[in-house]
Amino acid sequence: MIYKCITILLLIKHFLCLLDFECFTRTYVDALQKNSSLTFEKAFEQASKFHNSKLVVKLVHEFEFELQKISLPVKSKQALNEECFGYMNRVLKVYRNQAYPYKSEFFESKAVSKMKKISEHKLEENRTVVQKVLLDALEKQHNKIIIANQDQFDRKEGSELYRQCIDHLKLEFQNDMKEYDQDELITAIVNFKLRIKDEKMRIGFQARMHEERERSEQLRKEVQETLKSHFESKLEDIEAERLKEMKKEMKEFQRNLTERKGLETVKGMSFFKRFKLLFR
Repeated sequence: MIYKCITILLLIKHFLCLLDFECFTRTYVDALQKNSSLTFEKAFEQASKFHNSKLVVKLVHEFEFELQKISLPVKSKQALNEECFGYMNRVLKVYRNQAYPYKSEFFESKAVSKMKKISEHKLEENRTVVQKVLLDALEKQHNKIIIANQDQFDRKEGSELYRQCIDHLKLEFQNDMKEYDQDELITAIVNFKLRIKDEKMRIGFQARMHEERERSEQLRKEVQETLKSHFESKLEDIEAERLKEMKKEMKEFQRNLTERKGLETVKGMSFFKRFKLLFR
């Protein structure tokens, strides 16, 4: 039996470490005590399973430790992916060199699955850091714009000026941060627009207030002009009517005056002259 075990170890070109040998021995001895028909091959499989499982845990832990050393942010997702993939390949080479030939592919797939999850977490962590860096850059530049143009933003044309400044800011930002992935730049700009929504609304409100004041002032002037024109027209009509009445009164006065003079003249005539005037 011992010869057969040694032969198996020589054929697979591996040597059991003390812990693996302990697992191998315990498995075999337990089987003997239970009168089980466990062979040396089965005992070796149990030891190999124990070894490969333990190796996967060790190498995955080392892989995770190596990824933690990567300084963030990494500007390109592709660069970070390649770095993670490089670490993964080195780990797999170690695994394939040290694994025992019992379901080694199965344990390798488990290792790959775990390392992929760790890599995805690293990518997500990097994305969070990248977004913070990009948003901080946008907000810093935005604060400079607000300080430099606050008085102009509070005017009627402030809303349009603010829009132009933001458009210029986006172009400068994309040029300055062109080493980062384009999709990350777009995401940062979208989130930045959400952050400055209140400021944009405030400036827009100020612009509308100025427009309303100007519109109200213009309306007031138009009403005054209309009332003035209407009043002057009415005044002219009243004056014309009053003049007409005065002329009429003057004519009436003159007629009355003429008649009165005539009567006074008649009163001063003799009877013979009045009689002659009647039959004239």
